[in-house]
Amino acid sequence: MWINSPARHKMDPPSYHPLTPEATPASVSADRLVTLHVIAGELAGVKGPIRTLSAVNAATVNARRGGSIEIALSPIHNAFIYLLDGALRFPDGTTVSGLHQVVFNSDGEAVRFEALEDTRALLMSGEPIGEPIVSYGPFVMNTEDEIRAAFRDYRSGAMGVAP
Repeated sequence: MWINSPARHKMDPPSYHPLTPEATPASVSADRLVTLHVIAGELAGVKGPIRTLSAVNAATVNARRGGSIEIALSPIHNAFIYLLDGALRFPDGTTVSGLHQVVFNSDGEAVRFEALEDTRALLMSGEPIGEPIVSYGPFVMNTEDEIRAAFRDYRSGAMGVAP
């Protein structure tokens, strides 16, 4: 997973953080049918082990049919849930099925849903960085000059070589 970094960290050396399912802390809903595996940030009172450079929360959701949960989120965060499979229903009656994403309005303090069938999803939220974004290919920077510099660095081998 790639997450945009604040400008002051754009040129930091890249890092990789392997995380096994066994090492991923979890929170279970009151009905015991929804499990959040918290990867980064803090959700449902559980802190994820992966360090981030900005305020980001990331968790996988495993929900069994009939399970429901309310997950508190910061009202200043942007948030989305992407369903890998299954189906969810939200309090306003909206339903969404696998391989679809729901982007939430930043107008509340929680996300609530019920699983209409067994569902796996990715839930993410983060505080907007508030900086310009320029992307090209695999690079995301703040200016076109920075994008050109990133390509020069890549072509010259300054970014290292993958084994």
